[in-house]
Amino acid sequence: MAHSRRVAQLIESLAMGGAEHLAIQLAGHLAAVGCESHLIVLNGPGALSNRIDPRVHVHYLHYERASIANPIRFVISVVRGYVLVSKLVSAAKIALVQTHLPGANMWGLLLAMRRLCAVVATVHNNQEFRYTSSDSAIKVYLRKNVYRSILRRCNAVIAVSDSVKKSLQDELGVGAHLAAKIVVVPNGVPIPEPLMVGAAAPIRRRWGTPLGGHLLVGAGRLEEQKNFSDLIAAAAILKRAGTKFQLVIAGEGPLRSSLESAIARNGLGNEVHLPGVVGELPALFLAADLLVFPSLWEGLPLVLLEAMGAGLPVVGNDIDGVREIVEDGRSGRLVPAGDTEDLAAAILDALSDPERLHNWSCRAREIVATGFSFQRMGDQVFELYQQVLGDFHEPGATTP
Repeated sequence: MAHSRRVAQLIESLAMGGAEHLAIQLAGHLAAVGCESHLIVLNGPGALSNRIDPRVHVHYLHYERASIANPIRFVISVVRGYVLVSKLVSAAKIALVQTHLPGANMWGLLLAMRRLCAVVATVHNNQEFRYTSSDSAIKVYLRKNVYRSILRRCNAVIAVSDSVKKSLQDELGVGAHLAAKIVVVPNGVPIPEPLMVGAAAPIRRRWGTPLGGHLLVGAGRLEEQKNFSDLIAAAAILKRAGTKFQLVIAGEGPLRSSLESAIARNGLGNEVHLPGVVGELPALFLAADLLVFPSLWEGLPLVLLEAMGAGLPVVGNDIDGVREIVEDGRSGRLVPAGDTEDLAAAILDALSDPERLHNWSCRAREIVATGFSFQRMGDQVFELYQQVLGDFHEPGATTP
């Protein structure tokens, strides 16, 4: 096809998040390797908009889907959204769209059903069908049926880790034929250069890190999945133990007010910070002592890779998607999910031995540099595109 190198990333918003960040990075990488690279954003500009490579063609559709609580308005809004997306794909002659996160994956399914372009859906989480603990069984059932259709209709589905692929197969109960369409492409991140000598000190002072104290970091959306309430509870234990520390939880989300209340309730106003989106997160990772990662479920978390790539050791929950990266006792420490006493004890133990912490730092950086580089991931995605486009036929085309 004449336009076979016109490709697009489709995502609903550019709010701060791992999948959103990945979509931006992939769009930039594909532009760099010679594709006409597009980024389609259903909403408007967001927190990550300033990180888009200038070579990428960006399209903000300023669209908002109506709530399903009003079925008629919901259907009308879905039709309007599909018209916006499909017209853009057709007008720009985009040959392949890669979608990210459940909402965008469903738009990709509509494009695939009409065969307007090749579609590659992306699954970023081990828990793709239950977004919160309060989700009803009917919602989970409907989402699973949609994803079975995605597997049948889309040209490929990227899973960001082996455990994500396994969870999809197990939850959807698909056979070998459909499972073969799930391609594992592990997330990757750029490896930052170490800070210049003395550069860490002003960053640590900026966050109020006391002399001889520790700078801890948590990062991610302020939502149930990331479980920052447990991190705040562990921080309260650290304070009672007399530990000198500052904790920065970088990110934004719907649980901000409840986390602020927990900070105040535990008397942590001087130790725990919720600064929202932190623009220089890589520098913060390079200057900090420890990443604390209490998520309840994950796929292959980008922020964890970024932190380890910066040489930041990790104390985190022992869950799929984390244990695939963190080597317990070699690059960090893993603890049972939901046990704040164990989480606090692991943090205290990690901070008690500077030499071991340094060794963990070196191993963390090595793990990411050798197995999770962004270049490797970008090359795998590009190869998959080539394969998919080679197999894809426009309506009316004959199979050779």
